[in-house]
Parts: sequence; structure tokens; C-alpha cells
Amino acid sequence: MAEVLGPLGRAVTITGLQQGMPGANALLVLNRCAVRGDDQRLDESAQLAWAVRTGLGHAAPLADAAHRRRHAAARSLAGQHDRQPAALQVRHLALRPQTALLTGTGEAGIRNVGLALHGTYGWPVLRGSTLKGVTHAYARDVKQMPRPLRQEIFGTRPDAADHEPGTVTFLDAVWHGTDCAVAVHVLTPHFGGYYADRSGTVPPAEYNNPVPVSYLAVTAATFLATLIGPADAVDKAQELLTAAVDDLGVGAKTAAGYGYLDAEETT
Repeated sequence: MAEVLGPLGRAVTITGLQQGMPGANALLVLNRCAVRGDDQRLDESAQLAWAVRTGLGHAAPLADAAHRRRHAAARSLAGQHDRQPAALQVRHLALRPQTALLTGTGEAGIRNVGLALHGTYGWPVLRGSTLKGVTHAYARDVKQMPRPLRQEIFGTRPDAADHEPGTVTFLDAVWHGTDCAVAVHVLTPHFGGYYADRSGTVPPAEYNNPVPVSYLAVTAATFLATLIGPADAVDKAQELLTAAVDDLGVGAKTAAGYGYLDAEETT
């Protein structure tokens, strides 16, 4: 009989994962619980099925309330600087995946392939650092912006002697609305022994058995991104971000078609 292990093992049951818990926090279900099957091995199939069935516990009314609070907080932050010569401006962008999205694969957890989830709500999130990074890469490598202009928006390296933060703040983009969905995708590495070997003696041989690995990918969503900064800088950052997520993509496996998004300014 399969059982749920971990700190929530007494509150979460296999029956609950299979039939109920529509509004549970996905961060807790996926990262604070483990399911042990009849063969005593970890089996995350019940958790993946729950994630698909419930949309990772997404609740549209709660998402609306959360985003109203985030919008109010952003306006308040910008308003604190109204007396400065260059008052801060707030820009909101709706990011919608063109293809499946896979972000947070390297984040720590008990699952084989991670997914970036918001620490409070448990919904998928595009980290502000991720959005800032892909936007900076686009500005540097595609637009070939001069370094002084890039440093104004993004700042200098943290380890630089003259380190200065950028003038534009990239907040996390959390999904929103009623069109949120995830699906189970499969990765099939053929050379697990070769990749795990540290001795250098195991070849990537064709006779190795492939081991399918299931993981969650976001297939439908609207992520609301927020940029805060001086008007000229934040307008430029918005332009660069809009182009970057469409041209370079966000997250893992962009070479395989994952992670490309459309961006549209919203209120």
C-alpha cells in the first residue's frame, strides 16, 4: 500500500492526492511530501496526477486578491520616491507561454526535476532574477547595448570593486487568471551510468537501458511581471524584456522549444 512520507505525512494521504485537495499548496505537496510505493521505492506519479488535475492547487479568486496586493505594494513603493527628481514608474507585463515552460529545474527538492514555485502560494513563478538575466543577455548579446547603458539598467557585477545596483527592479512574475494548467512531460536519458560515473571508466554505450523521468511543465498561464524604476530606464527595460522572452526564451530546454513567451503591457 502506497503511503505519504515526510512532515505532512499525517495530513496528506494517497486518497487525498488521488481524489481531493483541490486548493492545497503545491509547494508543500510536491516538496514536503514523498510517496513510497508497494516496492518501497519513491513514486511521484500520484503527486504529478494531483498537480495536473488541480492546476497545482490554483484558485482564481485567491490569485486575484494576491495580485491586487502586489499591485498596491508596487504603487506604494514607487510613490515613496515621488519627491525625487526622477520619480519611479511601475510597468506591468502579462507574459503568456507560446510553448510549454520549464523553469526552476535546478531548484533543490526531493523530485527528479524541479519547478519554481512561489514560497507563499505554491504557484509557478518566473523569478525576477531569471527575467533580469534573460533581459540583460538580450541587451548584451543581441542588441549589443553599450556597457554604460546596460549598467544603468541592470547594475554592475556584485563582485566588482565599484558595484552599483541597477536602476530597474525586476519583481517575480506569478501566474494569474483562470487559464493555468500544467502537464506531465517525459525526459528519457539513455546514458545515466555515464553521467553518474566519477571514475571516467563508464562509456556512453548504446546498450544502457533508458530510464524515463517524468516532470511538470507549465502549458497554459498568464504570468504578471512588474518592473519598477525611473521612467526612461523602465521603458527601455520593458522593451528589452518583451523582445528577450520571445527571442531567447526563459527557463530550461529552450533549444528543444520550451520557454518562449509573448509579453503585453497590462494594468
